[in-house]
Amino acid sequence: MIMDTTHDTRLATTSTGTVSRRSALCGLGSLAAVLAVGGRARSAAAQEAAPTPTYAVGVTAEVLSRTEAAAAPGFALQVVRITFAPGAVVAPHTHPGDTVTYQLSGSHAFTVLAGEARLVRAGAATPAAGAAGEAMEPNREYTVAPGDALAFGAETAHTARNPTGAPAVLLEAQLREVGMPLTHFMGTPVP
Repeated sequence: MIMDTTHDTRLATTSTGTVSRRSALCGLGSLAAVLAVGGRARSAAAQEAAPTPTYAVGVTAEVLSRTEAAAAPGFALQVVRITFAPGAVVAPHTHPGDTVTYQLSGSHAFTVLAGEARLVRAGAATPAAGAAGEAMEPNREYTVAPGDALAFGAETAHTARNPTGAPAVLLEAQLREVGMPLTHFMGTPVP
């Protein structure tokens, strides 16, 4: 994902003074890009305060950084490295907050069941053009390849799997409601 860092990056607010969803997603995308390039250094205190979530058999998640989001009270902002083992499947689920995902290596399959998500193919990002990428059609499986990015909100029900013989590694910027489970599962894994 290519980010234009020459424009004003302050978060836009609504008339009530809260951060807009679009502005929050742009901020999450910027954070993910910065961490993908050089965010390997992290403090021991951040590691201790960031529990590692459990998603599914064959899927591991490592919280790289976590902080309470000052611009979104009641939410935490975290960056997570997720690894899908070959053949791993995640059952239909939602999250209590917005997510921006960057495919670091390997590939995985992602299906929107309900709600909205956008897929930005590697090299296709144009931040100045507004909403980037293509709207993902519900119940269609998309292959997410290295350099591709996804953005979706809390209301988006989806599944993910790794149909390949190699690990798939993703970096996610996650805005999550404090005190809520990181994932709300809706059923059993899809075949």
